[in-house]
Amino acid sequence: MGCGMSTIDTDDAFTSPTKSQHQMTSIAAGQRSVAASSGATTTTTTTTTTSTKNNLSATNTSVIAHTSSIASTTLPSTPTAAAHAPMTSSISMGSNNNNNAALSAAAARKRFQERKQWIQARNNQIEAGLSLTHNRAMKTIKLLMLGAGESGKSTVIKQIRLLHGTGFTDRERIQYTGVIWSDAVHCMRILITAAKDLNIPLDSTNPDSPLYEFNKLVMETDPTQQYDEDVTHINNATNASGTPNNAASRNYLDDYVLKYDNRKGRSPLDQRLKQQQQQQQQQQQQQQQQQQQTALNSAYNEFDEHQGLLEDVEGEDLQTQKMKQHPPAKPTKQQVATAISKLWKNDRGIRECFKRANQFQLEVNAAYYFENIFNYCKLRYRATDEDILKGRIKTTGINETNLTINNRAFQIIDVGGQRSERRKWIHCFDDVTAIIFVAAVSEYDEVLFEDATMNRMAEALLLFESICNSRWFSNTSIILFLNKIDKLEEKLPISPITKYFKNYTGNPLSASEACQYFQNLFLAQNKNPRRAIYPYPTCATDTSSMKFVIGAVTDEVIQTALREYGML
Repeated sequence: MGCGMSTIDTDDAFTSPTKSQHQMTSIAAGQRSVAASSGATTTTTTTTTTSTKNNLSATNTSVIAHTSSIASTTLPSTPTAAAHAPMTSSISMGSNNNNNAALSAAAARKRFQERKQWIQARNNQIEAGLSLTHNRAMKTIKLLMLGAGESGKSTVIKQIRLLHGTGFTDRERIQYTGVIWSDAVHCMRILITAAKDLNIPLDSTNPDSPLYEFNKLVMETDPTQQYDEDVTHINNATNASGTPNNAASRNYLDDYVLKYDNRKGRSPLDQRLKQQQQQQQQQQQQQQQQQQQTALNSAYNEFDEHQGLLEDVEGEDLQTQKMKQHPPAKPTKQQVATAISKLWKNDRGIRECFKRANQFQLEVNAAYYFENIFNYCKLRYRATDEDILKGRIKTTGINETNLTINNRAFQIIDVGGQRSERRKWIHCFDDVTAIIFVAAVSEYDEVLFEDATMNRMAEALLLFESICNSRWFSNTSIILFLNKIDKLEEKLPISPITKYFKNYTGNPLSASEACQYFQNLFLAQNKNPRRAIYPYPTCATDTSSMKFVIGAVTDEVIQTALREYGML
């Protein structure tokens, strides 16, 4: 009556479902066979032999043992409850042990699953943290450009744009040409007016001088005068895509030069220049009235009783009619450029006045404008990179420049340096990676545009001190650009530092020693010993040197950002 059943490995039952099902089918068949044999024996024979009892007992023992071995598996219900009656006691004892084993296995599996889930959750958390740190380190690096007015902040940004950005469009180059032209005319007018204020005699003020008419022409020229050919040329300029720029219908000089010139007009020297221009206009009107009166007197002398006065139907004299029919021609840009060039090269008083430019407000690159004036009067001239770097448009409000350097996004914020603009800085300070402070070391002998009693270097030192010790910048690195070292070298022979800074003991003609002196003055303003300040002598208009400086600065800024987010 052997059932032919084999013991099931519990691990196999969980790992091999097909094998487990096959074995359970065999067990069920064996159980039914045992039940059938037992029933047949009890109905056909009233007395059971000893061998039969032994065989049945052995069979029951085998069934019980096998049942214990498969307690952890699910078996189908037996078809007849009576068939298991003789085994109830033994199966009950085995079932308790098997149930305990099953519970232990289930608990182990649960603990394994919980451990696996915890490990997965922990891995996800770590990956999320690494991703967040990476994203922070890779986010836009924000630089705040600060410094006193006309220190060269915008020039630094233009250099960065040329070195790491897209440069300047064709339309922008045409527009910069107009800006420089306006500044060139304005600068020459300032020199003529300043010479009078400083009692410097000019060759061009002598009516017998061949330069006299050039002086007169420049003073009669409005720096913001719009020439028809220029307006048409700008409006026909193409944008970066090569298609006509319809938005160019607005006049560029209205947007930039006119506003710029009006802002300049607030200085005392410009006020005098404006008054002088008004006086000249009044004189011209008086001369015209005198000419008209002379013509009228002449007309009286030519009185004819049949014609009366030589008048037209509107009562105008002949001289007035002629002036209306043939108005004086406006000077061309070429003529104005010639006048500026002649005065710059030949009027000794203009050169002498230029040497004393620290006593009044004059563009630092005025000499460059005069020497290249014939370029700017050309109709199709596009400002070169050097022209753009030399040209200046006063920064007002907040200007942002976005570009990519070394595969990282940079946002550079330039704010107006004049006192009236500084109140607009405050909301730019959030999330600033570093500050670039620009100080013009060549302005040690100049006064502020908005305050003629305040030395520019002293103002820059005060501003730097307030920034270093401000709570807004307690943890912000500062990069100090000691700018315009080329102009410093030019000034030292004619304007001693000791005249303005009595405690200077270095070589009066050494630009490097003077620059080091000013660097020490700036560093001494910092009262925070933990603050990092990185000074760099610079010439913002020199592309080759600025390429090295900007490369070093960007590397330092990136390192600062990485340290801030724990990547180093």
